[in-house]
Amino acid sequence: MDPKVVTPATAAFLINALYFLGEWEGTAQQPMFLSDNTRTQDFYRADGSTCAVEMMSNKREHRYAELDGFRVLELPYAGAD
Repeated sequence: MDPKVVTPATAAFLINALYFLGEWEGTAQQPMFLSDNTRTQDFYRADGSTCAVEMMSNKREHRYAELDGFRVLELPYAGAD
């Protein structure tokens, strides 16, 4: 498959990611992410280049795994969804 071709499934995935309106798990007193913890950092692209983007961070423990060449991190949404 040509990596430059956007399929309907790819488009749906991207629209969902850009239009995400869910809320992260947390409370008003202890939100998942504090705006004060957002930092500008390098994002590494597949071609090896970088660009500066804002990244959220927190110090909570999360489920994480490294599997067959990729890494995954679980970040829960409000309501345990």
